[in-house]
Amino acid sequence: KVYIKTSALPKAIEANIVQLEPFKKILVDSFRLVDLPMEKRKYIRVKPKDPIAVEVLTSLGETSGAILDISVGGVRIHTNEPDKFIPGSEATLIFILEKRPVTAKAIVRFVDSKNSEIGMEFVESQEVEDIVSKYILKRQFEIIRRIKI
Repeated sequence: KVYIKTSALPKAIEANIVQLEPFKKILVDSFRLVDLPMEKRKYIRVKPKDPIAVEVLTSLGETSGAILDISVGGVRIHTNEPDKFIPGSEATLIFILEKRPVTAKAIVRFVDSKNSEIGMEFVESQEVEDIVSKYILKRQFEIIRRIKI
């Protein structure tokens, strides 16, 4: 899929890529107007370069998982025990980010049992926000460098 945004239309265009010749030509079909999912987000999310293990303490017990993506506002994690999460409940996340231990309070926002994914929103903490925002900035630069090569 490709998204095209122009001031000439009220929404972005979503289309399927049929043929792609990088830096020369792109052939698309199946056009439709859509809201860009990334514009609905309040914060920029990044996927970790290397897996980030996370321990989670909930009212239903302790479990472990891996951070799939992270933003200043929260995380999406993969766990083998999604049944230990209840939307709206609080949890404590413990993980290492850039060699710094992080303990963050969070609220469970969604549980996707089918894919074993949990979305969690950080409870405001200046310390957690500082650590996560530095990581996100560094990760964005790594991604940009990789794209330019």
